[in-house]
Amino acid sequence: MRLYDDLNDSVGVLDGHPAAIAANTPRHYLPTMTFTAPISALLAAGAGTPTDVATAHRIADALHRRGQEAVVHAEHGFNHTWHIARATLPYLLAFADQNFRSPTPTS
Repeated sequence: MRLYDDLNDSVGVLDGHPAAIAANTPRHYLPTMTFTAPISALLAAGAGTPTDVATAHRIADALHRRGQEAVVHAEHGFNHTWHIARATLPYLLAFADQNFRSPTPTS
């Protein structure tokens, strides 16, 4: 799936339904989104697609402004393909290990 933060009210996307487009446009909903708990997000993009990298940074910045954790990982040597997901997996696993640990029980 293409990394995006604005569908630009595209008539060809989501059958042109304004509510569906708004619900799938991070640039519009992140500034007002209610976070019931802190989130952590890793946004991965192939460095060969500068537009995707810039979009990932915009989404991360929007999350940071809301007090949420977001990291951008630009994978060198890749464009926009499923290979980027496979190449990013080790970074994603390390990110998950660092961010989604259960608290250590206290005795």
